[in-house]
Amino acid sequence: MSGKITVGGQPVGRGSVTFMPDQDKGTAGKVAVGDIQADGSYSLRTFDSDDGALIGYHRVIISGRGLQDAENMAPDQRIPPRYANPTQSGLAAEVTPGSNTIDFDLKP
Repeated sequence: MSGKITVGGQPVGRGSVTFMPDQDKGTAGKVAVGDIQADGSYSLRTFDSDDGALIGYHRVIISGRGLQDAENMAPDQRIPPRYANPTQSGLAAEVTPGSNTIDFDLKP
């Protein structure tokens, strides 16, 4: 399970992506997370490295902070803060069996 994060068509070079199972649509289980790489790409892990997200519907949050960023490190300002809030992001995805590539082009 992978994809690319862009803002206005330009790759984001740092941050994180979280897929949260959407219980309102019948998906339950553990969240999947991944860091955004310098080219805007990400790969999710739930239990093990690069194992993807659980099958089903997910709410998606995208943060300007990487999973390993130091607390005092400023978030990537290209990612608007609303995308890091699950009630404001407006982002969702359906993960299906097999290989999934899900890209997001965020609005500034």
